Amino acid sequence: MNEQTERTQKIVDLERELKFRDRRINELKSEIDGLRQAVRDMEEWVEERDAYLEEFITTFGLDLDNDGFYRNGDFIRRHQQLFDDYNALVTRHNKLVRRFNANIASVQPVGRPIAASEAQQDRVLKLHKAGRSSQRLLW
Repeated sequence: MNEQTERTQKIVDLERELKFRDRRINELKSEIDGLRQAVRDMEEWVEERDAYLEEFITTFGLDLDNDGFYRNGDFIRRHQQLFDDYNALVTRHNKLVRRFNANIASVQPVGRPIAASEAQQDRVLKLHKAGRSSQRLLW
């Protein structure tokens, strides 16, 4: 009977080991399936990224150089030239505005009130040249 019990015990142990093995196999299969899905997701992401880059290259007309780097195409170069021309025009405009303001816009009539006659303006200029105040006009 002892031998019978040992055999029974061995069978029970082997069946338990088979259950553990089957569970472990299922766990590993699930893990492999998850990893395969992760690889598929990464491949899909790479394909989307490549498509985006191709669209970007096509949209902006980038040219591939002999050294393997992309350079700006005609569209970008023309846009940059327009931008440079615009900045040069703004610079010229600002210089013109400064000259205009210095020579024309800031010239104000002399004397107070602003509507002073020519004689009053001349008299104020003479007083200023002499170093006197224009308040002398009031006396």
